[in-house]
Amino acid sequence: WIFITAMVVASAAGDSWGQAIVKSWDRVMGTVLGALVGVAMAAITRAVSAHGPAGLHLWFVIIGLTLLTAINFYLVAASKREWVKFHQYMFILAPITIGLVWLAPEAEDSFNVSEYRCCATILGAAIGMATLFTSHPGCTLYVVHKQIGSELYRAADLVDLVCKARINQEPQKPLRHFHDADFEDTADDDIRKAYRGIARTMFKLRNLMPFSRWEPKWFYPSSLAWLPPKAPHRYRLLLGRLTHMNATAMALNVQLRALAQLPALESGVSAAADNLAEQVTEILRHAAKRMDAKLSMPEQERILDEGELMRGVSNSMENLSRAAEGHSLHVQNAGRLQPDIANILGAEAEACYKAWSGSAFIMLMLQLALHATLLLDDVIKLVDGYQGSDSEHGDSQEDDSMDLPTTPSEDIV
Repeated sequence: WIFITAMVVASAAGDSWGQAIVKSWDRVMGTVLGALVGVAMAAITRAVSAHGPAGLHLWFVIIGLTLLTAINFYLVAASKREWVKFHQYMFILAPITIGLVWLAPEAEDSFNVSEYRCCATILGAAIGMATLFTSHPGCTLYVVHKQIGSELYRAADLVDLVCKARINQEPQKPLRHFHDADFEDTADDDIRKAYRGIARTMFKLRNLMPFSRWEPKWFYPSSLAWLPPKAPHRYRLLLGRLTHMNATAMALNVQLRALAQLPALESGVSAAADNLAEQVTEILRHAAKRMDAKLSMPEQERILDEGELMRGVSNSMENLSRAAEGHSLHVQNAGRLQPDIANILGAEAEACYKAWSGSAFIMLMLQLALHATLLLDDVIKLVDGYQGSDSEHGDSQEDDSMDLPTTPSEDIV
């Protein structure tokens, strides 16, 4: 039992220390609680056997153990409390220990079984944690920090790919193509691989963040000694920003897949959009470099003027807006929808979609620029140790749900 517990605890640390800590806590507490309840129920059973009718104690054990297990599993499955779902392993393990202790034949056997199970579990958890000291994936915030840096590079590549494809009128394969290919990863193009990869990583990191609260500060490597007190709030905010940017890029990608022939953009609009896309990718790559540099000791010297970067994006947004105002984007009737979509929508809806596709593209480009600017601002505040409360009382409220594991969203694009 010691070996099993050590293996369970050690294998739980797939991504971070916190996962192993929570698993060992749940296993120890589930065993201890189960042992206490088991000893109490065994004592009641012996009293029923000594003073009740013959055979009554057998029915008491069968019905009691069945009801306790059923009620326990029902409460875990039906509970809406996130901490219950987060620690559901503890509630699953408790009935197992209850049964083993309760079904021991004698009073001394019940106590010995409970004592052995508790000691073996605690010892196994300690061995598992000690093993992780020699080889472990790192603390949660270190893993999240490193992954966010990597995903910022990927987001920059995604913005570059999707914007160039729209500006250069390069339609992408429709969703039906992936349906016919059974949605195999090998059928994905570069754009689809990029935004699906970001979505998967954001989902994993959101589920990983709650484990950071279980890790003591002395678990952190020296490269994270600079972390401000409310660093987890900043990381959750960055995850939210990246998720929103990815969703905006996916919305822009819809045009590339819904239209078999993309409407041409006016030369002025096309040039302004191309310039804005370059500014956005530059900001994202700079934010990624800032994240990576903070993990290296000492931090690399910054060459680019970050204020100038943000002003450049602001000017590019203004230029794109002016270029769009100078052309009648909303009345264009060029382009052609995918045949299956056109058959479903009809001629009037198709004309409406094509007419507003240019305006929708401008709006999504401006939205991408907004997300990129906010991302860089949040990265600067994180790595520079900003102590303000704007993220905790402002934008971060929409991402409070990231504190606990979530369920994946459907891949609909």
